[in-house]
Amino acid sequence: MFEARVSGKQLHADSRVIAYGRKSIELAEVEWVSYRAVHRATKRFLYPTTHDSQWFFEVGRYPYKGAALAVNQFVGGRREDAPEYWTFLVSLSQRYLEPRLLADLVDRVRGGETVLVGGALRVNQDGIACLRPRFSLPWREFGGARASNGAVWIYQAGVEKPLTATSLRNPNAVLVPPLLATFTA
Repeated sequence: MFEARVSGKQLHADSRVIAYGRKSIELAEVEWVSYRAVHRATKRFLYPTTHDSQWFFEVGRYPYKGAALAVNQFVGGRREDAPEYWTFLVSLSQRYLEPRLLADLVDRVRGGETVLVGGALRVNQDGIACLRPRFSLPWREFGGARASNGAVWIYQAGVEKPLTATSLRNPNAVLVPPLLATFTA
């Protein structure tokens, strides 16, 4: 269990529920998750470089119309360590939400469905596809997926340059690498 004040609102999180301010959601009701950390350094002519960091954690249900619950914080200054609340929420997601959400996506694809994940990636038994940029990639040509710099980068086998990327702000984008790895292992 975790309790704290974040950006002036009370946060409560445990293995059953996340509550932030006046909003709450049961973990069993969560259908998508999104989290990311953004760190920026701004260099200015004749002035010192400024640093800021932002930590985002969002969960919700479909249809996607924004987060049912969002815990976001902006911190000015050079701070490398993630806030304790964010680390707890990510750990909670990885332990309780992501295994269930990933298993559901895998079952649906194996059952013959095409699932939409990470905002625009369509995954089915034949491979992955996207409308923008337009491509269709069979599993035998898939070269991997890696999360870095706030996005999940999708690679074609034998090609160094990424084929596309999906932002980690998109619903279930954090599930893209393990989902795709399931069908190429």
